[in-house]
Parts: sequence; C-alpha cells; structure tokens
Amino acid sequence: MKNFLELTDTNLTLEVEISNLGEINKYTLPLLDPIKITIPKSASITIDGILIENWRLKSNGEHLLFETNIPFYQWLHHATAQGWLLEPH
Repeated sequence: MKNFLELTDTNLTLEVEISNLGEINKYTLPLLDPIKITIPKSASITIDGILIENWRLKSNGEHLLFETNIPFYQWLHHATAQGWLLEPH
C-alpha cells in the first residue's frame, strides 16, 4: 500500500448510462465535478445506477438537460432531502 486511496479503493468517477431507443451509451465523469449533460427527449439517463427522473431534467427544445452546480452526490442529497453531506474540501 502506497497511499490512502489504495487502502479505501476509492472510485473517483461516476458511471453514466444514456439509453435511447434501445441503444445504450456508457460514459465516466469525474466524481467531484458538476455535471452538465444534454440528451434526446426519448432517452433516459442513469448515474451510478440511479435513474434520473424526467421531471428533474430541463427541456431545451428537442433535448433534455441535466445540470448540477455541485458534485452529483451532494446534489442528490439536497434533491432527495436526505440531509447534509460534508464538503469535499
């Protein structure tokens, strides 16, 4: 073991799946960055296995926009009223 990350086996990315008309595209995003993703209206989006409901997406013409101004898991705790998460700094 060389450092703390090897001890905890921390994954510093988010797995994103966008499903559109039977086609699934997979991406990874940095864990602590804000998110801005545009998808077609017929698509669905899953982040780390959590389905993002369509009512949480903003309509942008023919597309839907999912945007957070804070890291995803901090946004999720605020959006689902689960209390406070510690700041990552």
